[in-house]
Amino acid sequence: MTVLSSASAPANSRRSRDIYALDYFKRPNYLKVYQCLMEGMTDGGYTFSDPWDWQVKKHKAQEKARADAAAAKAALVEAKGRVPIK
Repeated sequence: MTVLSSASAPANSRRSRDIYALDYFKRPNYLKVYQCLMEGMTDGGYTFSDPWDWQVKKHKAQEKARADAAAAKAALVEAKGRVPIK
């Protein structure tokens, strides 16, 4: 979860006010919505190539699984005293 600074609060309230002012019968100003989203990304230092939060967790889990597998393989080799066949 990202913590917003107090400096970004006025910009965030302005963005949310514009969004919440819409109702079912109003057509959104898509350019303004896009500009607000891009401003938020720029303010937060985010890029389109940043991983999603679940991708970071998945990557960390995969790294841990690889490290655990390598440690288990090394322990098995050490216990048997020979090099395993790949």
